[in-house]
Amino acid sequence: MGTELSCALSDGPTVNRHRPSVDVLFDSIVDSVPEHAVGVLLTGMGTDGAAGLKRLRTYGAHTIAQSRESCVVWGMPREALALDAALRYSV
Repeated sequence: MGTELSCALSDGPTVNRHRPSVDVLFDSIVDSVPEHAVGVLLTGMGTDGAAGLKRLRTYGAHTIAQSRESCVVWGMPREALALDAALRYSV
């Protein structure tokens, strides 16, 4: 691959009312190495991460969202399902 990756928190604006935001994290992967990525969206409230997971899938990443049966809160994975963002729904 040859690309060095790092992760850092930002003081930027909130996205989906969150900072850090899962969508921002996933978008940073879309901008660098999406074809080498695996995006996983787990239990949580709201929509954060669903659109980013969809963009990851569109750009060649393998994408997984947690199944309804195993979620404590089936919000974020439900939004991913609505967007057809995950190749697989895992327990």
